[in-house]
Amino acid sequence: MSALSGNPPDPRMVAHLMEKSIAIGDHASRQFELEDLEWADKILVMSPMHMQYIHDISPEETDKVDMLGRYAAVGGDDHEIFDPFGRTSYHYRLAISQITLSVRNLARSLLAG
Repeated sequence: MSALSGNPPDPRMVAHLMEKSIAIGDHASRQFELEDLEWADKILVMSPMHMQYIHDISPEETDKVDMLGRYAAVGGDDHEIFDPFGRTSYHYRLAISQITLSVRNLARSLLAG
């Protein structure tokens, strides 16, 4: 939510993703906008701060927002997936594992109906 639009991904994260054969192509950051809420059925965030930001800009759309970590039951009661930026390799790998598990479980949940 605080990333500036157009910034490339953290090179350390890219390196850790490459270790897992995950390519992110020409991904660049983009500022979240109110229009994103209009077309999205569900918005997954990684932290309570992100959830609060969306609530602040559009309280009526809060029901579309969920914590990604809830699908992997990570991060305690708030299911936060902590941003590894500037931390150790362990933290980058942990975030990748949490995100991967969360997305897999979410996909299973959606496919199960």
